[in-house]
This record gives sequence, structure tokens and C-alpha cells, in this order.
Amino acid sequence: VAMNMSPWRCDARAVLDVPQVTTLKRLVSPTMDASAAQPLTLSAGRQSWPLSLAPYEIRAVRTSSPGVKVVEVQADVDGAANAELSAELSDLTNRDLTAPRAYDALPDSSFENSTHDGQLAAWHLTDNSGLASAEPDAVNPQDGKTSLHFRRDAPPLSAPGSIDTQDTQNGQPPPVVDSDPFPVPPTGQLAMTVFARGKNLGSTTELRLVFKSEVDGRPYRRAASVSATKLERDGQWGFFAIYVNDLPLDSNGKMRIAFELTGPGEVWLDNVKLYDLLFPLTFYGDAQAEILQLSKQIHAAKSAFDARQITDCLQILDGYWPRFILAYRPVVQPQVAIRPASPPASPSMSDERQESPPGIGDRLKRYVPIWR
Repeated sequence: VAMNMSPWRCDARAVLDVPQVTTLKRLVSPTMDASAAQPLTLSAGRQSWPLSLAPYEIRAVRTSSPGVKVVEVQADVDGAANAELSAELSDLTNRDLTAPRAYDALPDSSFENSTHDGQLAAWHLTDNSGLASAEPDAVNPQDGKTSLHFRRDAPPLSAPGSIDTQDTQNGQPPPVVDSDPFPVPPTGQLAMTVFARGKNLGSTTELRLVFKSEVDGRPYRRAASVSATKLERDGQWGFFAIYVNDLPLDSNGKMRIAFELTGPGEVWLDNVKLYDLLFPLTFYGDAQAEILQLSKQIHAAKSAFDARQITDCLQILDGYWPRFILAYRPVVQPQVAIRPASPPASPSMSDERQESPPGIGDRLKRYVPIWR
């Protein structure tokens, strides 16, 4: 059986070791032209079986004598194959794996838009205790004209069963500031950075950074916690982040950003940014390892092409990660004389408190061979 597993016409020659005179009889379907079934007689010794196969064509023959073996196969695909593969490889190798990719789907990321009564238009406070507030504040914003001032008061000491430093006060869940819903990024990955500072925080108060969505009616939630110590640093803005790569692509297509304050105190939030790819982010711990694995995929495809292993090259290019690169990575831009200012070096985050899904590295191990 000979199979052309490429989308191009292939001219091939199979060298057969024939122990005695034999014939190759083509196996055909009832609808095939009878002239195509004419047998080919081969003498004893090494003989050639010439083939011309259309894209994805299968050719099967039966020998009249036992013991015939294939000892070598030579194949040349249509000239268009080299041009198409070369162009796709050039496109793949010319993609920038390190450029951050902003995801501009979050409404009012710097808390600038307010309603007629002075409330934020795209962010909403949920608080069943009546002890919290969230409003724009024009004093010392990190970006733009206003930041979000999120405050939670301690319950009265006389309140029975009150807890002033835990997740609940008077049996109520912590207050939450939710964004308006926005589309789940199709990459399945998302990182959020935010500037925050705190004041008058309880010793065990935490700010939670939360991603929320639904999967088949069940809640999806990933959270990272920032301690009071990190928030209260002489009134200075701190740079914090949360990232995930297991977003529910089979959800209703919408998700939210949320901020929760687990105890009493004041927090200011500003300049929220989203990124829908993790491996280009310098603060993502597996960035270098994952870029290396993606680079190895590109190198493997080029090596297969250079070795004339057309099918192997095509299978690699049709794989998940090369297609992912072509879909989500920009073309490399020529260097310019003046570089823009670098972003803040590394966000602070409470790694031990983050609910961590499997990393993209684990996904790479599932999809990508480890090339050595």
C-alpha cells in the first residue's frame, strides 16, 4: 500500500526486492477504470515500481508471489509544495514570541467613567453588610484622572458574632467590586496587572484579585491574594498580578474581573491591564522555558523541510502550537533607534495564595514532543 499524505501531487519510485518473477496487480474499486488495473510484471532481483499519486491518494497492489519486500522509497512532491512550505516556514520563523499582547476587552480599566450621580459606570459593588463603598477618587491616581477607592469598615464591636479580619463580617461574604462582563479570550489564557495601595488595613486583611466565569452552569473562579503588608508601603502604588491558562472556552463566552476586600481598611486601585498570552510576560515564571519549547517546534519543522521530509514538516506545521503561533503572534518588527520606556520590572503577587491551574508548560508536554 502506498499513500500520499500531502495535499500535493507526488511522483514516487519504490525499489522492491523480488525473489522470483512476479506481477503487481492493482486492487481497484468497481467504479475505477478497468485500464488502471493492468498488472505490472517484474523480473527477479531489485526492481522499480513507479507511482504518480494525486493529493491524499492511496494505491494498493497485490503480488502474485510471496516474499516481495520494499527496500527503498524515493518521492518528489509537486513543485508548488516547496514554495508553499517555504512560505509558511518563513512566516512562522518571522513571528515574535516575546512581544506582550494586550487584551483590550475590559471596560474602563482606569476607572475614569462615572454615571451622573458620581458612581463608576462599568464597575459594581456587591456588599450585603452595608459596611463597604467603592467610588472614584481624584486624589493621587496612578493613571488618568481618577482611581477606584474601595473601603470596608469594621463592624461595630457590639455586633454579635462579628469578625473583623476574616472573609465574613456578621456572617456576610466580603464585599466585591465586579467589572462589567467581557468576552473570554480565545487563547484560554489571561494575565491581569493592577496598581494598588492601601491604608488603615487590618493586620490580616487581604485584597483578592479574581477571575470569574461559568462552565456548564458551574462557577469558575481563580484568585490571588495580596497581603496588607504589601499594600501599605508608605502610601506608594504597588504593582500586582494574577494569571491563569485554563479559562473555560466552553463557557457562555463571558467573564468578569473582581476585587474582594477580606477585612477592614481602604484600598485604591488603578490602571488595570489584561494580556491574553502568558509566555511573553517577563513576570511569568515559565516564560523562557515555554518560548524555548515553541522555538524548538519551529526548528523541527525547518529541519524536516531541509531534509526533504515533507510529510513530517507538514505534520509539524499543522500541529497545535505552530498554528497557535501563527494565530496569536505578530510578525517581527524591524528594530528602531529609540526604544520605548520599559514597564515596571516585576509585579508583586502572593504566589502561595494563588489558586494555580496547570501551567502552559504542562500543556506543552501534552502536545509537543521534547526535542533534544
